[in-house]
Amino acid sequence: MRGYGDEQTLSWMTDAVRLGGVPEGWSGAFRTAAARLPDLGDTVATTLNIDDADPIRVYIAGAGETVDSRVADATSAYEQARIMAAFATWSAVADIQFVQTTNRAEADIEVLVGDTPPYGEAGYPGGGVQQMFMSNRVPQWTDAGALDEGGFGFLILIHEIGHLIGLTHTHDADLGAIVMPGVTSAFGDYGDNDLNQEVFSVMSYNRGWATGPLGNLPESVIPFGSPENPSAIDIIAVQRKYGVNTTAAAGDDFYVMQSLDRSYRTIWDTAGLDAIRHDGSTDAVIDLRAATLAFAAGGGGFVSHLAGFHGGFTIASGVVIENGIGGAGNDTLTGNATANTLFGRGGNDSILGGEGADTLNGNTDNDTLDGGTGADSLTGGYGDDWLIGSPDADFLDGSPGDSDTLDYSAAAGGVTVRLWNNSVSGDPLVSGDTIVNFENVEGGGGGDFIVGNLRANRLSGNGGNDTIIGSGENDTLEGGEGVDVLRGNAGMDVLIGGTGSDALTGGAEADHFVFATAGDAGIGAARDQIIDFEQGLDRIDVSGLSPDVFEFRGSAPFDPSGNPELRLFETPSGSTIVMFDLDGDGVTDAEIRVAGITGLQATDFLL
Repeated sequence: MRGYGDEQTLSWMTDAVRLGGVPEGWSGAFRTAAARLPDLGDTVATTLNIDDADPIRVYIAGAGETVDSRVADATSAYEQARIMAAFATWSAVADIQFVQTTNRAEADIEVLVGDTPPYGEAGYPGGGVQQMFMSNRVPQWTDAGALDEGGFGFLILIHEIGHLIGLTHTHDADLGAIVMPGVTSAFGDYGDNDLNQEVFSVMSYNRGWATGPLGNLPESVIPFGSPENPSAIDIIAVQRKYGVNTTAAAGDDFYVMQSLDRSYRTIWDTAGLDAIRHDGSTDAVIDLRAATLAFAAGGGGFVSHLAGFHGGFTIASGVVIENGIGGAGNDTLTGNATANTLFGRGGNDSILGGEGADTLNGNTDNDTLDGGTGADSLTGGYGDDWLIGSPDADFLDGSPGDSDTLDYSAAAGGVTVRLWNNSVSGDPLVSGDTIVNFENVEGGGGGDFIVGNLRANRLSGNGGNDTIIGSGENDTLEGGEGVDVLRGNAGMDVLIGGTGSDALTGGAEADHFVFATAGDAGIGAARDQIIDFEQGLDRIDVSGLSPDVFEFRGSAPFDPSGNPELRLFETPSGSTIVMFDLDGDGVTDAEIRVAGITGLQATDFLL
């Protein structure tokens, strides 16, 4: 006997033959499949099948009738409709049909609703008529919404029908099934990778998406938060038993996310051009990846959901949903291995294409786009967007206006990026890429050559020995690690050498040379050099070297006082070494060289 999640039901399960055992001499209908490695489907699938040669006839007992010595109560038309709707959820995913009959003599399954052990119980397939018992003395049956999609009672119906057709609990090793890895108890034990919960299998005793952002739902919450159909693990198990429903959702379907507490639904879709879509302003997670069935994260699916609400979608193994459409919130969209179209619409969205030749569009606001592998097309749209270069020949368009960033930080080798003529070459990561409408660049781990355009650029070399050149506007150039050469050219530029021995040339107009750490400045032969400092125009910003303000000593020696100090040493060749004592102990901790100039004053520094 199998039941749903209460102590009384568990005690009834000690009688193995009474409902759930295999009667002596019975031979059931078994189906075989090609040899394969175990997966999550094997955690709920027994070796027993119900005889489905004809539509399986379901009889709902009338008032006063007895089933296995228990007496039925009357059921309303609504209750009967909900019982049959639960049977239909299994037909929607597998080649197994159920019909209601009013002739008890021809029934394959008898359903009794009445004063039975909460919440429900049902037997495995066996000889003769199968039986399912549902209690109508508990809120899971009587509360408003309990038997609607997402209601706790409707979930219990689906769960018990799973037993009737040969499925067991995720925490039981019955008749060929294996216990879900990591699960040692029925309640509150989510197993390895948190797979033991209803959002991944309705045969679990852990409600809804217990490890999701909103946490576990108490049993007192009845009308929402449960699955409305079999979950991905259950779907593959029942399909292996009875075959696949090959005609379900064969058109072009929209699966629309709703800003309300409702149900979790596992999508079984067989054809068409389909999309998960959100039309509201709540932040959405839209994930087009199907359940992998592996004993790993994602094995039971990836949950698409809205912030602050119980409910959403997962996608069954083998299903392809091609497109994702966000709403007005800050959405996260993730594609799959096929060619996806992912459209962020409003909000600051994060869009990842994954595998396949994808089309990504952020639309409005400040978006982050990453095509993943495949020849992808990325369009930032309005707002300050961040487009990430990835393997294969991509088209990357920051869109006109705003301040958009081209990110090649994943490149191991050097890249050459010229924003002024929209060209890129170098590391295999960038091979074949087309770029247009960018203001900013992030280089990679190699020696990069980056040139801006006639916009206010932010150009960052990151790792490697880089050459970074501004192009006439007010630019920010950042070398990062390595021995870098930075040239601002015209415009009021900010130059940040980063670590390594860097050469900084501001160019015309008032420039700022910024040193945020002792490592940025260097010391001795590894010190940074400012090539073209202009007194009264340029500034050297050393305020980040110490939380306290530096005492400007001029050419006088340090006077150890416990406070940070700055002193100048003018070389015979007409340059100045700026020395920093960061902790006030009289010892030089960092230096920079200012070439071709002496007589620096405190006003030349931001101390």
